[in-house]
Amino acid sequence: MTPISVDEKEYLKCNQALARLLVVVTDNQPVSTRHLLQLLKSTGYGQTTLRMAEKKGFITRKRQKSGSVGQPAKMITLTAEGRRLATIARSMKR
Repeated sequence: MTPISVDEKEYLKCNQALARLLVVVTDNQPVSTRHLLQLLKSTGYGQTTLRMAEKKGFITRKRQKSGSVGQPAKMITLTAEGRRLATIARSMKR
């Protein structure tokens, strides 16, 4: 968990892509990486935001066993810090 030294609302205003990502993951938890990027309608910058959120400890990505041929999906869930920021982001949206 990475503590944020500035006000959370200001942090989310500066990182609107992160705020949107956290809200979408909250609504669809757990969600695969591919499905999340489709929901965000962003496959380019969405991946960068996803990696940043994982690095800062807002989300976790775990492999799910594949029942068919192909690579196993990585399922995304929120951490406690991510859930807290998602509720703040949702209240700012209104």
